[in-house]
Amino acid sequence: MYDRLWIIQDFWGYWDPLEINSTKEIRVGESAYKLPAQVFRTAVQPHNTTYNFLAINWPFYESYQYTVYLHFAEIQKLPAGHKRIINVTFSDNQYFSQPLDYLKPITLTTKNPTKGRATFNVTESAQSNAPPILNAFEIYQLVPQPNNPTNAQDGNIAFTSFLFH
Repeated sequence: MYDRLWIIQDFWGYWDPLEINSTKEIRVGESAYKLPAQVFRTAVQPHNTTYNFLAINWPFYESYQYTVYLHFAEIQKLPAGHKRIINVTFSDNQYFSQPLDYLKPITLTTKNPTKGRATFNVTESAQSNAPPILNAFEIYQLVPQPNNPTNAQDGNIAFTSFLFH
């Protein structure tokens, strides 16, 4: 959880930035992925209603496998009775429909790595009163290990713990 670098990306003007409209803290402790709260304080939404979706079609090497993590948190206080419900489709045809709760982070991910491309599409549900948003995404490439990196003797070595003052 500490070895990630977060980069703000414009994505060629297709997405508009959003910022949190509250001083309340985002409940990042509820997320198993432990993203920094600052990551959830901004999001993007589609630039216009003609193309009312957020999508990435990341071309990589066809022989590699990829896992995608999408991070969401509702950062706008919607009017009473309004809700934001997103539909997410990954390249392996996995589909999720998820309502977003105010300041509560969720992460959706592919259950199995996809081969060749890392793609996703976020749209609004027919029952949604707000366009889709996305706070952050991560794409991990699974790197094959040609050799067994573990020494067969590793399990037979006794270790001693040290406490340094």
